[in-house]
Amino acid sequence: MSGNDERAEKKIVAMCLLIYTAIYLGRKNFAVCLPEMISAGVLDKVAGGFIGTGFLVFYAAGQLVNGILGDKLSPKYMLATGLAGAGCANIAMGLSSAYPAFLAIWCLCGWFCSMLWSPIVRAVSSWTNERVAASAGASLSVTIPAGTVASYLLCSAALRWSTWRAAFIIPGAMLVAVAVIIFIVMHSLSDHIKAREAESAARLDDSSGDVAQGRLGTAELLKLCAACGIGFACVSITMNGAFKDGLDMWIPTFLSENRVGDAATASLICSLLPVAGVFGPFVTKWLDRKFFRNELASTGAMFGVSLLCLLAVYALSKSESVAATVFIVLFLAISSAAMLGANTMLLTYIPFRFAKYGRASTVSGALDAFSYGAASVTGALTGAVSKSGGWGAAFILFAAFAVVGAALSYAGAGRLSRMK
Repeated sequence: MSGNDERAEKKIVAMCLLIYTAIYLGRKNFAVCLPEMISAGVLDKVAGGFIGTGFLVFYAAGQLVNGILGDKLSPKYMLATGLAGAGCANIAMGLSSAYPAFLAIWCLCGWFCSMLWSPIVRAVSSWTNERVAASAGASLSVTIPAGTVASYLLCSAALRWSTWRAAFIIPGAMLVAVAVIIFIVMHSLSDHIKAREAESAARLDDSSGDVAQGRLGTAELLKLCAACGIGFACVSITMNGAFKDGLDMWIPTFLSENRVGDAATASLICSLLPVAGVFGPFVTKWLDRKFFRNELASTGAMFGVSLLCLLAVYALSKSESVAATVFIVLFLAISSAAMLGANTMLLTYIPFRFAKYGRASTVSGALDAFSYGAASVTGALTGAVSKSGGWGAAFILFAAFAVVGAALSYAGAGRLSRMK
């Protein structure tokens, strides 16, 4: 690989890291602002749950559509459009005051956000060499805690010195600016991208339809997925999405209602949780390479870690001491890291296996749709369960998700190992 190619591939990875870090500024802020919006009287817990659910429903549906489009259209157009659209939706959210407007705008934001991950997976797997793609896999997942920390800190400052409206308008403007930067940089790499796309197309054409190497049709793709246990991965990512995103949405509200007393302080504490998440993908990747050598087996282990942490949180939630609060935050951080590690195995490394078939974006989008389809239901369900049965009942619900996720991950590990 020439020096120019190496620099181009590093820029591509850097741009993808920037994109997925930035988008969290405009998708995590609703959960952080929700306690303040409830106290201001513009929403209640049930309405907030439905808005969060609406975002996730549109995000999940968008993953299916945009995952398929990501294997057909140039990622640079999808990435710029998704960022700019999400930015405009955030600005509109900050300027609105009525529940119907909040619901419609945040659903639209979910659709724009769904235009990013699958094209990123395709860009990294197709526009860089295998060594760069493998090393970038865990780094891409670090954008989730990095973006979440940035979002919590930005929202905490906005809530401290202004209102919840600023926590939407400022990130929205930032996303629009990043969209412009991404499009300009990607356009400057057009020659490298065209060369990589031509190489990929040549490999697929030379395979003459051989399913071992060529671009798979829908029927062939479904057959391969069934043979290698992707159905188990779909259930695992469903439980991962229900656990990770459903719980994350309500952690600020749980802390502000039961542990710290105000939304700004809860937001600041929540900014510490994803710090541990940075280590999750790298630790899981190391465990996978050292011991498991199977993405589903590694995922099952991470579900087990999260289950133990959640049981500890449930036990400690009965105490009101400062020490209990500290340990609750610690165990939530470890659980978040473990679930992010599992998420990396399921949404990054398993789709990478399909890059040689020309279907990395499609598989990534489908798995992500299962993840956020579950999270969309869990957002409203958690709000209802916590309102009727308290937070203890909500923690029991998430423990059940972890048990099912671990069992199905281990059940499918054998089939995945057969895929070369």
